[in-house]
Amino acid sequence: MGQGGGKVSVAMAGWWVSGVLLVLWLIRLSIGGGGAFSRDGMVCSMSTGTAVGTGIGVYLPVAMGISFFPAALTGFAAGTAAGWAIGWKSGVRGVLEGTVAGWMGGPMGAMLAVMIPSESGTLLFHLTSVLVGGVLFMAFLIMSGSGRVSNRFEIVLFHPFFYFLLVAGFLITSHFHPFPPGVNHGSSHGGH
Repeated sequence: MGQGGGKVSVAMAGWWVSGVLLVLWLIRLSIGGGGAFSRDGMVCSMSTGTAVGTGIGVYLPVAMGISFFPAALTGFAAGTAAGWAIGWKSGVRGVLEGTVAGWMGGPMGAMLAVMIPSESGTLLFHLTSVLVGGVLFMAFLIMSGSGRVSNRFEIVLFHPFFYFLLVAGFLITSHFHPFPPGVNHGSSHGGH
């Protein structure tokens, strides 16, 4: 829901689309990781799971007014899925790292969002977006060094400049993201 009822703004759609593309890009890189990817894959799955879980956990209460429990569960699920998808090639340890990181990140983000004063909700959202973008970019740098470039698509896939452009788009859309009046964070008691 954007400003004005149920309308979705361009910035809101841009935030979701660019965020999903950032994670899908990392998943694609994790599929093509080389032999040294096992250790790095665990680090990247943990980082991505925590970043995605925290980002969604903060977003839902702050931007949409969703209460703690559904926001925490959604952040947990998104972070766990992202961490698992990045870490699966690293074996059980990579999947475990991503799962636990998402499990931790989603509730942590939702808890932060519902505990702060409502006037600080937008600041928390912007700070979290910067941290998420930075962590995903660092995970990209780790994973892009382990791949081999064999065609034009992979030149774009492994080039930091193109991923940075997508991170910049994510940060710009988070800056212009609308926040409905009076909906800066959800109820700290889950609406009860």
